Amino acid sequence: MKISGKLLSAALASVLVFSLAGCGDKEEIKDL
Repeated sequence: MKISGKLLSAALASVLVFSLAGCGDKEEIKDL
């Protein structure tokens, strides 16, 4: 179950990053 939680967290993080990229905030992503 713990492994599934980590995968879920990673998925949410990826979605968040892609959402920001979709908005065109690629400059901020480079800072990360």
